[in-house]
Amino acid sequence: MDTKLYLRLPYGRNAYLVFRGVPIFQYAQADAFFRGVDLDAKLPLLKWHSLSDQELNYELKGSVVFANEMQTKRYFPFIPAPRINQQLKMERRAQ
Repeated sequence: MDTKLYLRLPYGRNAYLVFRGVPIFQYAQADAFFRGVDLDAKLPLLKWHSLSDQELNYELKGSVVFANEMQTKRYFPFIPAPRINQQLKMERRAQ
């Protein structure tokens, strides 16, 4: 990806300027390299007897994204954290 905009503090990691009570931030622009993966899996656990149309399923979903500045290889700030979600779900079988 070309030219990603991101927020950078101008005077070190934890210091920033304040003008009339308002913090001043500096935005930077750089070429970025994004990569990631999404996962979505569904596993049927129980199918009730043939007269019922209910089933119990286990679902697992996850995603992870990484982004680096192309020139310095530093990680970009504010990229979402890795996520994982799992659930047991009772639902009707498709007819």
